[in-house]
Amino acid sequence: MPNNEVIFGWGAPPLKEQHPILPDETADHFDKDNMAISRLAVRGLLTASQRNAAHKKLTKAIETSIRSALK
Repeated sequence: MPNNEVIFGWGAPPLKEQHPILPDETADHFDKDNMAISRLAVRGLLTASQRNAAHKKLTKAIETSIRSALK
């Protein structure tokens, strides 16, 4: 799996599998954030636009954590 990709969705592997460099606790928090975003979207509490914006912010946070772990 390329190191510059984050996959979201029900069939996506956990973030720790996608990016083993992430600390366990951090990857777990990101997985929970992803599940929360998906749950709210499925329940109709987030629009598709809001879901996409949330995933974009989550992706930026994951990128920042990966960069920190590489230092």
